[in-house]
Amino acid sequence: MTEHWFYHLEHATLEGVLPMLLEKSLERNWTCLVKTTPEMLDYFDRFLWTYRKDSFLPHGLETEPLSDYNPILLSSKAQTHLGKDVVILTHGQDIENFDGVKRSVFMINGKNSNDVAHARTRWSQFKSKGANLSYYQQGERGQWIKKA
Repeated sequence: MTEHWFYHLEHATLEGVLPMLLEKSLERNWTCLVKTTPEMLDYFDRFLWTYRKDSFLPHGLETEPLSDYNPILLSSKAQTHLGKDVVILTHGQDIENFDGVKRSVFMINGKNSNDVAHARTRWSQFKSKGANLSYYQQGERGQWIKKA
């Protein structure tokens, strides 16, 4: 059964949290789909190569040949998980079907009312189906507190 995790960003940025989530997923030998808006694809492509001076996260864009072979795939068009173990959804993005996904992660920008509303809707939909849900909110010192 898919675990659906919701991360409510209030103090940290997506750029501050996304690499950690991807690193932890890769440590488990999980492959990842990061779905974002078309406007953010190039940004995240550059960011994941340079987010740290001593490291990078191996990834590919959906438009590149053989991109499916990368452990991390960046997409703005995917409607399924494309065989990936983890689906990380940013900027209010979503996919249609989570069957076969180990974990979905909804990144909620707490300063964006559309992101918050979308996450609430998805939480309610998943809850009504008896899904495995976790909600993490960021504390004042940046720590993650499991609220539900």
